[in-house]
Amino acid sequence: MQTLPLQATDCLINTVNAPDLLNRLSPDIFARLPKTAPICDITYGKETDFAAATHTEGYAYSDGLPMLFWQAAFAFEKFTDVFPEVVIERLK
Repeated sequence: MQTLPLQATDCLINTVNAPDLLNRLSPDIFARLPKTAPICDITYGKETDFAAATHTEGYAYSDGLPMLFWQAAFAFEKFTDVFPEVVIERLK
């Protein structure tokens, strides 16, 4: 397995839908990732082992729900020329 130089990483975004993701990552993934690096996961609506590990290690974590809403907002704007400000304000 090739390891990545995570010391130079600003954030970590998991885009893999793999229940065993933690088993696929390098065992020292959190030791090599700066504590200031936010972590985002594309999954939403459930707590994954990966999400639980990020909480345990003390990282700022976000699931994929905000990303889904922002994509929808920009798609809505693209098709209607109206940005849905009300929906986005309620998400903040």
